Amino acid sequence: MDDKQDKDATGQSPARPATASPSLSPEPSSSPQTGSKEEPKAAAPRRRGPPRDELTADERAEIIQLHRFYGTRRIRPRVGRCRKVVRRVLQEEGELGEGRRPTAGSKLDPYRKQIEEKAAKGITTSRIQREIRQEGYSGKRTILATFVRGIKRSLAGQSLSRVKRRFETAPGVEMQIDWSPYKVLISGVLVAIHVLGCLRCSSRKLFVAFFRNERISTLLEGLARAFEYFGGCSQRVVLDNMATAVLCRIPRTGKPILHPRFAEFARYYGFQPYPCMRRDPNPHAAQADRTYKRVLRKYVKPELLFLDEFAYEPFDSEATSHLFRIVSARHKTGSIIIAANCGFTAWKKLFPSEERAVATVDRLVDQATILRFTGLSNRGPREITGAPLDE
Repeated sequence: MDDKQDKDATGQSPARPATASPSLSPEPSSSPQTGSKEEPKAAAPRRRGPPRDELTADERAEIIQLHRFYGTRRIRPRVGRCRKVVRRVLQEEGELGEGRRPTAGSKLDPYRKQIEEKAAKGITTSRIQREIRQEGYSGKRTILATFVRGIKRSLAGQSLSRVKRRFETAPGVEMQIDWSPYKVLISGVLVAIHVLGCLRCSSRKLFVAFFRNERISTLLEGLARAFEYFGGCSQRVVLDNMATAVLCRIPRTGKPILHPRFAEFARYYGFQPYPCMRRDPNPHAAQADRTYKRVLRKYVKPELLFLDEFAYEPFDSEATSHLFRIVSARHKTGSIIIAANCGFTAWKKLFPSEERAVATVDRLVDQATILRFTGLSNRGPREITGAPLDE
């Protein structure tokens, strides 16, 4: 096409629409365009007062004053400045040190050495709190108990984290059973159900059955279903001390006495019942099942131990040994209240020998408060018919 066709009657080329290039930004036309003027840019408003980053002496003093009670996050909305400006002012004034506000000391700091000494003697946390509170301690029991627990674990050489080991046996060796009660809605009514769980210790395979009660017939039916589900029974069945399986235990040896029907059921299927060891508070049975230390801690750990009817009957040699260990372990660590109907002079008849009586009484009366009461007992009959009681 001829170039002359591109010109109008005035002899000038018509204006063409500008096309944006994807790679190059559009450049302004070098030829002047008639009738087009550049719009003037609006002038930015002038800011009154000092620049934003500059702070007056009053603002700096206010930031330093607020830093005594708040951090930079809470100072920011109170002074209307950003946290960077607040932090810069505090660093310039030497209030932050290396950029962080020094943390306040713990309320336990003045008593740490004293607490460590008391915890090493085995004193309970409640008694430690009571003693240091008399000296001015105003903290809570939670931080004190955490600190004492760490001291005792370090003294015992125990780790702060408990390690749990998964218990497994060879195939066909052991199975564990136990009851678990639940409440479910049946036809809109809350009904109590009992779930029998049977777990194989080799594969962790679980069998559950739902019943309305925990009777001996229900237990045997559930075990029979479990054996059918597993395709056989294990050599040993570990169970809790449920009343339908274990009637009682022999006091001194701790040997369990099984329910006759459960024992016959075990002989029929050929497995050995193995009731779990229970935490017997009786020290005699505890010595038989090797849990004596654990049972002894039940009498030593409480802050207060109350012994009623102390002189009711004499102690044999074994009972005297248990009593002396408990009294010695609680000496100056826990309080003991003893109610007796006779004085200390008659106590030598309660113990097998006078030496043991003196050793026990010596620890009981050390820094003790003795209360003696005289008069008649508050216990008495409601009504007397016939002759008086003193005749």
